Amino acid sequence: MQRRMTMKDEYWEDCLLRYANGETDEAETARVEAWLAESDERRALLRRIQLLSLAADLQANPATRRVDEALRRVHGRLRRRRWGRAWRVAQRVAAVMFLPVLGAALWLYAGLTAQADCMLEARTMPGMNATVVLPDSSVVVLNSSSSLRYPARFSGRSREVTLRGEAYFDVRRQPAGRPFIVHTPHRGRVEVRGTEFNVDAYPGERFVRATLVTGLVDFACVGPGGGESSRTLRPGERLVYDAERGEMDVSRVNVEVETAWKDGKLVFRKTPFEEILWMLGKRYNVRFILKNEALKQHTFTGEFEGQHLPRVLEQFSLSSDIRFRWVENADAKDEKQLIEVY
Repeated sequence: MQRRMTMKDEYWEDCLLRYANGETDEAETARVEAWLAESDERRALLRRIQLLSLAADLQANPATRRVDEALRRVHGRLRRRRWGRAWRVAQRVAAVMFLPVLGAALWLYAGLTAQADCMLEARTMPGMNATVVLPDSSVVVLNSSSSLRYPARFSGRSREVTLRGEAYFDVRRQPAGRPFIVHTPHRGRVEVRGTEFNVDAYPGERFVRATLVTGLVDFACVGPGGGESSRTLRPGERLVYDAERGEMDVSRVNVEVETAWKDGKLVFRKTPFEEILWMLGKRYNVRFILKNEALKQHTFTGEFEGQHLPRVLEQFSLSSDIRFRWVENADAKDEKQLIEVY
């Protein structure tokens, strides 16, 4: 019978910590990977160590990172190492999120191979934001648990990227007028020529949301029946696309509330409680289970910046009769913490 390994095992704790940070030599790496391959329990232990490392890193550093700066630091590290070893190191460092993007190695690979047409990807871990500067100097801020896929160089008639999650875009207008297109889940598409807007489009979610800050954008999608429809947004408007019904709804919203996350804030202005839970879930990588449907009628006004989730929930409890209870997640593959709301 295999011996159950725990965090009290000093040898494996040390090996896994160094492995997660890319600090093991080739012999140690092979030994650790063989040990991890023997059971799901051991791989789960590695994930817990990675999350602990991430938590420590989040406490020591600002929530929002610049991807390009982080990549420059790692690039110097890669140039001092043999390529095969460096590639594995970059993957592990990015996976643990001492860098805020999982796709760091892809960007570095593109720089070393000088393939201008290759695709790059930036990813953020739960609870982290990251800023990406695109080849055309457009700036994108990625929200928690999001990814952005884009080319190393925009060479065609349009500038196209693919978003999975939430991002704030500040798109540079180009003299040639080449449109900037954001592809989203559910075959959605946001097309602009130079503007600022927010897109919320997480995989597996029913809704895609687009909020326009400045400029003009068109949102287009292919509905369940195969037909394409589109709507034009003006500043201060938010479009919500229901992928199951193929319906779009446009309304006026408070742009500050919609985009405050990019500055590390949570801002509520008479915001419905159900929407607040959605925002908190994205920010802190948790899932809320609403036990009392009547709570959907509540609205709240307030601001939070740099506060841990327990403190935020405490403020809601103090200002209302709402209660929260942390429960165990029965799905071992789902790393999100479950919170019941009464």
